[in-house]
Amino acid sequence: MQRKPQQDSFDHDIAKGNDASALLANSLLNETLDKLEKAATERMVDSLKQEEREKAWYSLHAIREFRAELQSLHIGGRLAATRKNQNKGA
Repeated sequence: MQRKPQQDSFDHDIAKGNDASALLANSLLNETLDKLEKAATERMVDSLKQEEREKAWYSLHAIREFRAELQSLHIGGRLAATRKNQNKGA
């Protein structure tokens, strides 16, 4: 039996979601990101130079975007798993 393209897409999204979940649960990664976020926030607040504040803001924004993307992939994987299960019953 040949797999349907939609089935492959579900499996791909589920795998990406599982990888993202593992990263979100990784304590070393989270500690590192927390440390970088705290340092960027402190540089942004403490710096007297606009250029340094902007660099810190971009760093902070990148860290938050990275976390948001992982969260999005995690949620997408859960959604794909739900849809795959619904299609099995159909």
